[in-house]
Amino acid sequence: PKADIPVVVVSLHPSMDVDMHLALGKALAPLRDENVLLLGSGYTFHNMRAIFDSSKSKRESNMQKARACNEWLKHTMQPTTTSTTSSTSSTSSSRMEAIKKLKEDTRYACFVHPKEEHLMPLFVIAAAAGGDDDKTESIYENDHKKNHNDYPVSGYMFG
Repeated sequence: PKADIPVVVVSLHPSMDVDMHLALGKALAPLRDENVLLLGSGYTFHNMRAIFDSSKSKRESNMQKARACNEWLKHTMQPTTTSTTSSTSSTSSSRMEAIKKLKEDTRYACFVHPKEEHLMPLFVIAAAAGGDDDKTESIYENDHKKNHNDYPVSGYMFG
């Protein structure tokens, strides 16, 4: 490639405040009307201790927590996805409310993400997508199984 595409790097605020990052996403939203690609880089499962823990006694419990959180995420990001772990519906405004209540809605959020910095970019981009719930698409799920001891990972694309 010619490398002639302008790139602007936006850092996360060190507070990891969800409301602040959702507001950042909303502020970036008008750029979409100018054909600017907004790309959030992060990870839906980032408990490195669990990934590298070879203890079979913890593995099933850890896997159950990871699956539950991934199901919550799937249900929250994709309005047409049915989930058994959360009763929160995903319309454009309720998706943002669900994101704000991540740690309440799924008790495993802290296990899957001991720190939020790998999940927060997803929330920024989801806020930038605004009302494009019908155009939200899962672009991969468990794509990297062999690299992450089969823990669920997923990625999303918004309208």
